[in-house]
Amino acid sequence: MKVLIFLMLFSHQISLAEDAPALNLSAITDLLESRPPGPQVDCFDPKVTPACHDITESFCRDLGLNGGRATDPTGSINIGMSPRSELSEMERANLVDITRAHSHLPQDLQSELQRPMNKLKKLIAHESNSQNWYRNVSQARNDIVEGVQLVANKRAIVALQNRIPSGQSATEADRVAERDTQYRALMETFTQAKTESSPNWERIQRVYARVRQDMIAVLQTLPLTAEEKQQRIDRINQTNLSYPFGVRVGGVIGQIMESDCRTNMINAMYMPFTGTLTVCAGFLNGYQSENSVYFTLAHELAHAFNLKQIQNIN
Repeated sequence: MKVLIFLMLFSHQISLAEDAPALNLSAITDLLESRPPGPQVDCFDPKVTPACHDITESFCRDLGLNGGRATDPTGSINIGMSPRSELSEMERANLVDITRAHSHLPQDLQSELQRPMNKLKKLIAHESNSQNWYRNVSQARNDIVEGVQLVANKRAIVALQNRIPSGQSATEADRVAERDTQYRALMETFTQAKTESSPNWERIQRVYARVRQDMIAVLQTLPLTAEEKQQRIDRINQTNLSYPFGVRVGGVIGQIMESDCRTNMINAMYMPFTGTLTVCAGFLNGYQSENSVYFTLAHELAHAFNLKQIQNIN
């Protein structure tokens, strides 16, 4: 795995050699692992780069031919369609995560969402490719959102009563702002409960801890000054995993991204100014191969090593 870390740090040096013989994955791993990670590894080695390209192309082709499904010794990738409906596997997994989160929500939200959650559980258990089923799923999801809004309104009333001096009334602008604040807070609570109750989140946390450890070990071997190494190690230690609600880019596009990241976006992203690595729900549920998770998180965390960016942030 440390070989992958090294390639993340020096990926800009990799180029394709057209006429080199192809090697299989085991040969590439053996070739790279036979040399200690460090500057002596030649990323231009014609025995390595074309074979890596061939493997990538072959994997993507096979993934498409197998309906978005693949397996390796460390787990599976499932980004295809559900066999019983036209939902993607990520969308279906997100519905399951919504129902699983219910028991982890605050009591007032649990009570308000009891009926639509029970309805959604029954619909998932009887998944079908019918217009009536899709319509009922959509209605159940809308009822859950309306339930969150209702609890947000109730909390906003209490918050304003506690904040506005006796004898004064809140303005409409105050009420709108407070409802929005409470709604966003509840949605983040909901997303946190949905993510933490997913068995896939534990895998993300475990692999991320290993990525950080390996990345620090590889950094120690690179030809950098002690100060440069420490700057990068500090960035690693300061970078935290973020739930899907961590995406904040603003505007309509930002709202769409945030919504998709909460549900079915297959993505992970490093946010330099917040020092967070956000894992979207589609990636969380679709990629259950530890190798794939390791490679993706290593790639994202490597963005923290942009020294100019680090200096600008500091």
